[in-house]
Amino acid sequence: MRIIKSPHMNSVNDRPGTLEKALKINLAHTIYGTFAEIGAGQEIANWFFRAGGASGTVAKTMSAYDMTISDEIYGKCSRYVSRQRMCDMLEHEYPMLIQRLNAKRGATTTFFTLADTVRVYAAFHLRDDLSTFLESLLDDLSRKRVEIDMIDFTGPAFAASEFQDRLVALKLVRLGLADAALFGADGEIWQASDVLYKKPVFLKRGSFDPITKLNLDMIERGQAAFQADFGEAARDNIEILEITMHNLLASGAEVPDTEFLARADVLQALGKNVLISTYPEFHRVSSYLARHTQCPIGIVLGLPLFQELFNERWCTDLEGGLLESFGRLFKNQVRVYVYPMGNPMNGQILGVNDVRVTPEQKHLLRYLIETQSVRALEEPNQDFLFHTSAEVRNMINARDLNWQSLVPDIVLKQGPWREIGQPVM
Repeated sequence: MRIIKSPHMNSVNDRPGTLEKALKINLAHTIYGTFAEIGAGQEIANWFFRAGGASGTVAKTMSAYDMTISDEIYGKCSRYVSRQRMCDMLEHEYPMLIQRLNAKRGATTTFFTLADTVRVYAAFHLRDDLSTFLESLLDDLSRKRVEIDMIDFTGPAFAASEFQDRLVALKLVRLGLADAALFGADGEIWQASDVLYKKPVFLKRGSFDPITKLNLDMIERGQAAFQADFGEAARDNIEILEITMHNLLASGAEVPDTEFLARADVLQALGKNVLISTYPEFHRVSSYLARHTQCPIGIVLGLPLFQELFNERWCTDLEGGLLESFGRLFKNQVRVYVYPMGNPMNGQILGVNDVRVTPEQKHLLRYLIETQSVRALEEPNQDFLFHTSAEVRNMINARDLNWQSLVPDIVLKQGPWREIGQPVM
């Protein structure tokens, strides 16, 4: 067994094992409720019985292994391993528990209903610190055995600001408990397997520090090309703006959570969904999306970032090198749209055919273009083409007020940038 010491732990003994956790809850005699599990039987409830004293915790256990029986109890649903199904189970079991037991022991008992594979111990004993809570979910486990897609905290016990949905999503990725976290334009945490299931996806990667009119033009033209290419199959696609942890670094230091939230606020105000990931390589982003949907995926890139795809430092861990990297990137129905770049020094506009690659890579580039795996976006908005996001950030730092004309109005109204760029007195 490998034990990782958290900075929030005084000693290894502060984190009891699974049986010890179950026994502590059993002996409390104030935590009482229902274990409702579907699928592979009573694995969680079994720990409480093995620990001893389960009568102090278990009011009821049940397992609806058969789908027809499960439907009779909880109602029909489109998918069984889903947030919807879990919520249906909770909404059925908890009111029943309260109705039957509240009069008898409600004054001295904290009631609970556990559905599927959520752990009880942390919810009662570790909610004073978010990092400790999240790290405990992998006690006695490793990332090879469990993957945390999403966590959503609700209820008065989790009213503290650190349990805010977007911060939780960011913390999951920062702690290495998840490779990616997805939340919607309304700030709600999304479970990718539910939201992306049988849905086309359109993705733009960036730091969005801040998002610029150039970014928006890139998205608009990429979306138009994506829907023109795939027609009905690309309609109602899920548009995602992705921020990698590599883009949450500023001058070698991590971006504070508050600044991340400020960026997210602006993106949400623009109606955008946000993905936070640990993926520096594009083929890993593509694989993440393709794992959840078989529908078309469109990815829009500026010319400099597209050129970076040919940098072999991003595929040193792949046996097939650059070819394997591109093979993974274009698996299933993935298409990359390349937005041109303006050279402010000479006014020249550079397109996909101007990408600087090695002589050997030119054959690969030509193949990708000829098979339409890569498509050039044409007729960009000339007003923004010569002002990159990096240049906008430099203008902000230099207090050059011209930056304000290069960003959407929402950036000037909220976020950490609204106070920056004022003239120096």
